[in-house]
Amino acid sequence: MRYWTPVFSGTLWFVDTSSGDGSRIYSALFVVAHVVCWVFIVGSLLLVDFLELVGIKQVYFHCMGLNAPLSYKHHSLARFYVHNRHPCALAPLILLWASPVMRLDRLALAIVWSIYLFLGQRLDNHDYIYMKEQYDQKWAAVTYQQKAAVRHITTRSMVKSD
Repeated sequence: MRYWTPVFSGTLWFVDTSSGDGSRIYSALFVVAHVVCWVFIVGSLLLVDFLELVGIKQVYFHCMGLNAPLSYKHHSLARFYVHNRHPCALAPLILLWASPVMRLDRLALAIVWSIYLFLGQRLDNHDYIYMKEQYDQKWAAVTYQQKAAVRHITTRSMVKSD
């Protein structure tokens, strides 16, 4: 970052978000896109094993003479991790492209990141089935907890009214 000099000469697009009624809509769209992407990035980092993501767990397991951490995970999850670059890699890509000002340096980074992600994703039908099963299990757990909470509140209100 010390020697980085941005390219100001080649602007591909510029959306004025500072004045006018129409620019408020564009400004709101950019803000919403960025907030949603950052919430997704932070949420994904909270859900994944962060120590494994940055490589600390691999170094620790190697020093302790253990197998790779991925070998201890369920085979479906391990297969998914092998075929997927990173669970939250799409959000930074959206952050790169959803910008009111697109200069040549940002465009070059966005193109390289896009190519890296799209060529590196090797998800197949087994991975989609695994993701669908996980989603269905989470959805069932959440709806079960919500129903249990509603039943608990309902029974408490019935007991108080008696």
